[in-house]
Amino acid sequence: MGTQYKKALGFLILLSFLMISTGNIQANTDIAPDSARVIPEQGTVHIITGNRISTVSDQGLNLDDGDEIITDQKSRASVLLSMLSEYDEILVGPSSRIKISIRVSTSFVTIYQVHLLYGKIRVNTILNHSKQFLFSTGQAEVSTDEGEFILEGAKKGTTIGVISGIVKLTTVTSNREYHIAENTNMFVSHFDSVSPKKMFSYELFRGVEKHDWERAPDVEQLFLERKKKEKAEQQRQALIKQQEQEKKRKEAEAARKAALQKALDERKKQQQINEEIKVQSPVIEEQAEEVPEAAPREESLVEAEPLPEEPVNEESFFSKYLWHIVASSTFVTFNYLALQEANSYNDLASQNDDLQTQYNNSTSTTERASLQTEYEVNKEKMSKHKSYMQLYNIMAIGALAWEGYLLYDLFFGDETEDEKSMANYGYPIGQDKTLNFDYLPQNSEVRFSFSWSW
Repeated sequence: MGTQYKKALGFLILLSFLMISTGNIQANTDIAPDSARVIPEQGTVHIITGNRISTVSDQGLNLDDGDEIITDQKSRASVLLSMLSEYDEILVGPSSRIKISIRVSTSFVTIYQVHLLYGKIRVNTILNHSKQFLFSTGQAEVSTDEGEFILEGAKKGTTIGVISGIVKLTTVTSNREYHIAENTNMFVSHFDSVSPKKMFSYELFRGVEKHDWERAPDVEQLFLERKKKEKAEQQRQALIKQQEQEKKRKEAEAARKAALQKALDERKKQQQINEEIKVQSPVIEEQAEEVPEAAPREESLVEAEPLPEEPVNEESFFSKYLWHIVASSTFVTFNYLALQEANSYNDLASQNDDLQTQYNNSTSTTERASLQTEYEVNKEKMSKHKSYMQLYNIMAIGALAWEGYLLYDLFFGDETEDEKSMANYGYPIGQDKTLNFDYLPQNSEVRFSFSWSW
């Protein structure tokens, strides 16, 4: 019995130690006492664990799940997310508050949630398959495999500036995703609107510009280099523009010289022709003086034979009915245009009837204002179509009256005017529809006539 009692007592003692050890293991919910630690960089840094608030000593403090880190206006803190890497670090700026917790924990990967309640942080992480970090504010969630960025949270919204790498931003309300490249700002308002900014703002560095990271760039040097690049680009563009202007000037100068040379060549050629004419003129005059005068010819008593009559060419159908075709085509064209304007006017009138019905049935002020605007626009278009339709109708009526006059002249007109013009000028004025100049050698007169046939 004594031996059995001792065995039972030993078993109970062993079981008690196991229960105590298990309780200690379950009670220890540190994020990772060997890898997550907050260290004050400047001023006084506070940490909230549950309902207890304490001050972080200069040696730092390990973080538990759900701890909150608070800095005042003159303090900063560094959060070392991994002691195995010098890059997994968060620099908490002045007047900031963050909360660090475990979001997902499995045997393969642990995802840490860093929630920025307000203020500004600067994050530097590297690729780690077993440990990932998710940063969030009230408007957006930010994650990256490897990179460096600044996150600022305020009442008006969230601002993120990427220094290196590519950062994925997801809006909380609409769940829209954006990939932000380095040297780029993105702002998410509390209305869930996202507005990218092309220039990387220097103001975003204020409060988190001091750091000891080896690969973090010098902010002032970054902007000096960018300004230098922009100036070099402007100079390059100005040089290209100057070269183009110089090229155009040379082309214009070459064209002007070519035109001047061409004019000089033509003038020289004309001078040569004039000189050749002057050289040949005395020879022609001498030959003309040597030719004897012809003896006067006796007038022949033989009567001249009458000249054969030239056959009269009949006019073609197109020439005969030219103005009929013109008048008819004009009437058809303007009549068609008037019909098109009338159809457009009728379509707009139908649309306005529908808009009037929608306006009467609508209860929204915005919709009624939109319908009223569209109604007025259609009304102006209808006025224009109506004026064009009236103009085209007048032109069509004029063309129809012209054709009627031509038909009347064709069937009931006489040819007395044509015969009179034939006797005076040798051709019928009514058939020639051009400006004519006549020279009569018997009395050295020049006659001008303008004819127009209807």
